[in-house]
Amino acid sequence: MNPCDTCAFRNGAEANSEPYNRLRALVCAVSGIPFYCHHGFDWQTTDISLINRRFVPVGGELTCRMHACAGWKREVARFKANGQIPSDPAVRSVQRQFGEYALCLIKAAIDAPEDSAEKEAHWKELRGVMEMLFQRPGQAEEAA
Repeated sequence: MNPCDTCAFRNGAEANSEPYNRLRALVCAVSGIPFYCHHGFDWQTTDISLINRRFVPVGGELTCRMHACAGWKREVARFKANGQIPSDPAVRSVQRQFGEYALCLIKAAIDAPEDSAEKEAHWKELRGVMEMLFQRPGQAEEAA
């Protein structure tokens, strides 16, 4: 599973150098939300929305077929191997819901006025959600 040259998971790629895109990609990988390849469409100006737990381009024409990102697949495999993606489907479902919430918080933070209490509150909430997403199952109990 080698990422393409434009991959959000490839250091130095344009999609990787945009911090919010890289953050969204990471949230999708750790929470099991499908993340699609950036290759072949104008991802910087196409409105991408989360619809039915999938990123979907809205309001623009695609000139390519959307498919799961190879970098995303590689990262999901890595998170599974590290025990960060649980095998229990019910727990995975909750983890995915936290991922969806994190994606909403990222969008809300981006859209909030600069230097506002609203923006800071969204980032603070996102930090807490990210800490939960990156815990291995049982890690919270071990720390207590």
